[in-house]
Amino acid sequence: MKEIEYIIKFGLLFLVPLLLIFQVGPHFINIQAEEETRLVEYENIEEIAINTLIPIEYKNYDDIKINLHLSNNKKTYWIFTIIDKEHLKLINFLRHEKLITEQPIIKQIPLCIPAEKLSHIKVRMGKSKLILNDQYVIGKPISIFLIILSVLFGIATILSGGLIFLSGIKLLVTNIKIYKNTGEAPALWNRFDNSYEAWKYILGGFKTKNNKKP
Repeated sequence: MKEIEYIIKFGLLFLVPLLLIFQVGPHFINIQAEEETRLVEYENIEEIAINTLIPIEYKNYDDIKINLHLSNNKKTYWIFTIIDKEHLKLINFLRHEKLITEQPIIKQIPLCIPAEKLSHIKVRMGKSKLILNDQYVIGKPISIFLIILSVLFGIATILSGGLIFLSGIKLLVTNIKIYKNTGEAPALWNRFDNSYEAWKYILGGFKTKNNKKP
């Protein structure tokens, strides 16, 4: 049974750092690239329609709905509360492209922009994000601060994984030497309460008070 215990525990001891080195760490380092891969590019926009949720003649509108009809019959929409001004990036983009006038958007809706006026616009879209001509008009990109923090955390994770892996090898070699000298394999830690002492032993170079010279 001790052989099985060794295989399981050393297997986990090596598996966890390998996951940190080859999966978790690179994921944080490549967070920006992974974000880009989640964006889907569409050939063109068939139509942009903007309207209020409640008919504008009731003069009790608080929200506007933006419908986007893309190629391959893909349709999606966003609903924005006017007072929050989250729709303004898209509205300003449409103004910059001369697709709507400078009047307040509420005076121009219901509004429908057909495909022939949108043929020059490149579209990429992800979860809660819309990018037109490489400009975020809904949602926002990952901040530089978050990217730097993520890369540093990824590097720290890889280094930690490497340290744990090397410590596991050193522990295995030490136990093999003890087994060759005594004919009996040392017991492994098997309780959470002992984990602190276990890692203290590993990271301390496998030295205990009993190993110290008088």
